[in-house]
Amino acid sequence: MLNKLVTIIKLSKIYILSLLLVIVFLPVLAQRKIIKGSVLDSITNEKLPFTNIIIFNTNRGYISDMKGDFQIETIEDSLTLIFSYVGYIKKTVTLKANYNNIIILSPVQIELTEIKIYPTENPAHRIIKKAIENRNINNPEKRKSFTCTIYNKTFFTIDTSSLNIKDNTTADTALNNIRNFINNNHLFISESIIERSFMAPDKRNDKIIASKVAGLKNPLFSIFINQLQPFTFYDEIITIADKKYINPVSKGSIFKYNFLIEDTLFYDNDTVFIISFRPYENKNFDALQGLLYINSNTYAIQNVIARPFLIQKGDMNIKIQQQYKYVDNQQWFPHELSVELYITMPSFPKLKLLGIGKSIVYDIDLNPNIKKSNFNTNISDIDINKVDKSEDFWNTHRYEALTY
Repeated sequence: MLNKLVTIIKLSKIYILSLLLVIVFLPVLAQRKIIKGSVLDSITNEKLPFTNIIIFNTNRGYISDMKGDFQIETIEDSLTLIFSYVGYIKKTVTLKANYNNIIILSPVQIELTEIKIYPTENPAHRIIKKAIENRNINNPEKRKSFTCTIYNKTFFTIDTSSLNIKDNTTADTALNNIRNFINNNHLFISESIIERSFMAPDKRNDKIIASKVAGLKNPLFSIFINQLQPFTFYDEIITIADKKYINPVSKGSIFKYNFLIEDTLFYDNDTVFIISFRPYENKNFDALQGLLYINSNTYAIQNVIARPFLIQKGDMNIKIQQQYKYVDNQQWFPHELSVELYITMPSFPKLKLLGIGKSIVYDIDLNPNIKKSNFNTNISDIDINKVDKSEDFWNTHRYEALTY
């Protein structure tokens, strides 16, 4: 009888312990689900980077990545989300988990120039001033040193948006076939992997450890388009395609640029301010226009989209995008850079050559053990015997598919 009682007590303890474990870890045991998808422009069908996404009836916000894709982890079977993007009509949609959802946003048909008169200071100026004050803190090139690896991908093709297809006539069908062919057969494509070392104030060494180019063998050409924009968006003067522009995040910029808070997003434990910028009228300087996503965590640039405000004869029609991540809870660092370059072809003025370069930064070391002797040259360190790599190597190190 005593043995039975001891057995019952032991079983009761095991039952209670099991019940407590289930209660404690029930949230963890709940199946995690993913709400994912892409946000597209209704006219061009192109993806919209850095789209604002808010869960309905909450303050929880997310931002799509540079490719316009998003992923939201949840325990719910579906979520009602609000999608918004500057210059586009806001959209509320209920999305199911574990589906590849496509969200189509339509641009505002008539967009009048908005003039706002503030009784005191423009509220955007407070945020821009803080971003300017913290430039040296948030700029990784003001650190003592760092190392990182950069994956570059570049291609040139014909801009298929210039092929105007209106109906289903034979001519338009032929144009559509041409468009499909161009989309799948680029004129030039390359990729490279670079190990970058930096030491303050301006020592930098790029070692090309792998390069793959379709048609050309010179590995230097593979990184050309990725050098059309700066590694960070913090210098007083921003150089894009060898032309210099006054940075909207620079001293005195509030007297040159018109800033407007377009949206405010609560992201994790921080606030992200989406601020548009363009030069004031009658201001004569080389200016940019675009969007700044300023994170309240040290008022750093989280995302930026910028292009020249005016395209003059001989200038390149170019757009740059940059995305930053907070590394090791101590430094905002470039994570993904993108540049789009449009070139008019004199022989075929209706067609434009499109060049796209993307860079993804990883393996970031904010406190590396490097010496001045590592910087014995100002040019890229290239080992010709090492740039050719096997397909297995590329499949391991490639961050995204080679084709777009």
